Amino acid sequence: MNVRLPPCGDEGGPPQEVSPRAANAIAMAAAVANDAVETANALGSKGLVQRFVESGQLVLGDAELPATSVVPYPAAGSVTVGVLTAIAIVEATVHYLDLLDAVGGEPLPRAVLDYTRDVLVRVSEPAALIEAVTGRRNPLTCFPLIR
Repeated sequence: MNVRLPPCGDEGGPPQEVSPRAANAIAMAAAVANDAVETANALGSKGLVQRFVESGQLVLGDAELPATSVVPYPAAGSVTVGVLTAIAIVEATVHYLDLLDAVGGEPLPRAVLDYTRDVLVRVSEPAALIEAVTGRRNPLTCFPLIR
């Protein structure tokens, strides 16, 4: 398997001013992307799918910290374990769907898809989402909800 980063298009460039946290996240993005490419090449298609399966089992297992515990998080300063778990499940779901599209594999359980959908709905602006999914608004005006 030979994975390469796609070229980045010019989307108007970064904002003129960003917060220190956002600047840190932007700075980390290239390193994270390069690490992901190296890992993907090293593991291969089957290895990547297996890694997601094993990681999902860890996330969905018994939590060592209560959901209300506050932990440090690089891009945001700190978050609760519950929020961090929700982020991890959404990220894993989205990336597993990418893997399914690219290399195939077992479909995700309905409960995982439902959970991810529910999180995405909760972070959206309600009126804009309702208008977009019912065809009353151009979806490009409110999607993607997160990046």
